[in-house]
Amino acid sequence: MRIDPASLLVFLGVTEAGGFNRASSVIHKSQPALTRTVHQLETAVGVPLFSRHANGIELTPEGELLLGHARAIRHELKRAEESLERMKVKDKVSIRIGTVAVHPLDMFARALADVTRENPNASIAVLIGSEADMIKQLNNGDLSFVVLPMPRSMSMQGMTCVPIFLDEAAIYCQADHPLAHVESPTVFDLQSATWMLGPPGTLLRHRFEMIFLAAGIDPPKIALEIEDVRLRRALMTECNHLSVFAKHHVANLVKSGQLISVPFELPQDRRPIVALQLGSSTEGKLMQQFVERLRDHYQSADLTILPNRQAR
Repeated sequence: MRIDPASLLVFLGVTEAGGFNRASSVIHKSQPALTRTVHQLETAVGVPLFSRHANGIELTPEGELLLGHARAIRHELKRAEESLERMKVKDKVSIRIGTVAVHPLDMFARALADVTRENPNASIAVLIGSEADMIKQLNNGDLSFVVLPMPRSMSMQGMTCVPIFLDEAAIYCQADHPLAHVESPTVFDLQSATWMLGPPGTLLRHRFEMIFLAAGIDPPKIALEIEDVRLRRALMTECNHLSVFAKHHVANLVKSGQLISVPFELPQDRRPIVALQLGSSTEGKLMQQFVERLRDHYQSADLTILPNRQAR
């Protein structure tokens, strides 16, 4: 079996465009030419890559498998082009890191500063966006790697995945709050307390409400509803309310003794924070170095560090 890389990129373009008609305008080739190229690829691999039906096309299991490899090849081709350009101009090593706003950005910044100091010849760009946007840019070869919560549903074919830490949440209050030293507070204790939370529909608000729904009682009224985590965190030191935070958001306040966690178990979203890379490009060493620096800073904040095991 011999696969033509050009045919593989056409297959990738048709898949991402959602069909031959749309791919024709993106790739700037006629539909018959695209159909012929994909048919030649299917002949080469010996299996159909698409199921064709009245509403369009759908990847077969073999097509799903090949898709990850096609993306990895496109990524490597982009890296090769960039490496050749750097050789021409004798430029620095360049990497592009993607992350999401829910990630603990202060610790991310410290790890970034560490890696920058340790690699003075590296040129590093950081992009922040939604999970979907970061994954799209990674698949397109526009990012070297991304740091974000483990995607709930996506093909990991061709991906290198390194788990970093588990982003857990807890209930917090000031040290002189009545519930601060109650060994086993009940759901009724929580219901009668004064709360400050984010708006309805947010992840932590949903976890909070699940406590009371599971007990068959109404959630308490929220005295202060604040979407911005930084403002809510600042107010926690000024007013004696309860609130729910991801542990990394208040790690410094807990370490200084200004806040303590209430010993009541919250429903958790057990998605780990991971580093994802497409293929095994030359930036892999820098990604691993960056992950190690992240681990150092997370461990100092008493977060749950996950074993450093790469999965592909």
